[in-house]
Amino acid sequence: MNILVLRLGLNTLHHAYFQHYERQPVKRPVHRIDRSQWHSENKYVDILREVWQEGPVATPLDAITIQAKYGGVVFSGPVRVDAEVLEKLKKLTPCAPLHVPELVELVEAGREVFPRTPVVLDFETAFFVTLPDREHSLGVDADLIRDPNMRKFGFYGIYHEAARDYALDCWPEIRESSRILSICLEPRPEIAAILGNKPVMVTSGVTPLEGLPGHTTCGDLDPNIVLTLAQKKEWGPEQINNVLTRESGLLGLAGRPLTFQELFGSEKEELKPVQDFMKYRILLACGSGIAAMSGLDAIVFSGQYASAGKKLGPWLISRLSLQGSRKNNVYWDWYDEPIDQLLADRAVQVILTTPLVVKG
Repeated sequence: MNILVLRLGLNTLHHAYFQHYERQPVKRPVHRIDRSQWHSENKYVDILREVWQEGPVATPLDAITIQAKYGGVVFSGPVRVDAEVLEKLKKLTPCAPLHVPELVELVEAGREVFPRTPVVLDFETAFFVTLPDREHSLGVDADLIRDPNMRKFGFYGIYHEAARDYALDCWPEIRESSRILSICLEPRPEIAAILGNKPVMVTSGVTPLEGLPGHTTCGDLDPNIVLTLAQKKEWGPEQINNVLTRESGLLGLAGRPLTFQELFGSEKEELKPVQDFMKYRILLACGSGIAAMSGLDAIVFSGQYASAGKKLGPWLISRLSLQGSRKNNVYWDWYDEPIDQLLADRAVQVILTTPLVVKG
């Protein structure tokens, strides 16, 4: 199979092409999207045509798969796009107004440029549709959150699902009643507790801003701090958002750009307070996950900086007072399959199991 993987960023469109379904993509360029410079109503059509012309996209292209960051409670897994799926997606616009319209436009562009190629949407939130009520509910007036999409989600479901499968393959003895902590080390990190096949706890909230501090994001924060910034400093929503999402986290603590790979691989004395802070926050989140599962069998690190788990894994195991029930052994490992490969793998399964049904 020849598969084109597309991932939307804030101002980027990343694409990776897998020819004859090789394990390594042939090409993984990134198109920068300067929204102020776009005058065409079909910007993604133009980009995808450029992708087609510059090669090495082969014909026929068997599938396009698009990473979708938000699917609400509507989408509980990857889907092959048809008119009904597209309509459901458009209805999610009020829930994610910055993401869904761009996603819809990209999907429509893909169908226009490659009209005979199936398009697959793979939702990062899908894995968390089944979160228990106790985990995804919010402690505010129910009348304020009647919308079923106003609830906690996780935002790296594809990585977490892959980490779960990896753990069950590595340690078959835990399959019967597995309790897995999946630690996704992305620029906005996320920890999920997975009991059996289902997540029961996740650090993210209605948005990925809640939870662990990231490269530039603050993580959990007393809401009164936001009110204080607005009242005493007279900051508006845009300035507050900029500080909490682009100038906080490791950047704020270290005073310079810093990745998790550099942080946990460094021996520099000036970074030790930042290391201690992040390790402590990760440890606390792991404790919450263990409590939600009533135990622990395995820890799996994933994400861009999964290899930082080499340092974090032994440290975490040494500090977790609740050991596994199987000979007091808690397994751990790091899983570094890139997201493009995971998306391609999952697209193949969707195409093979859900052939297009033509109505009429």
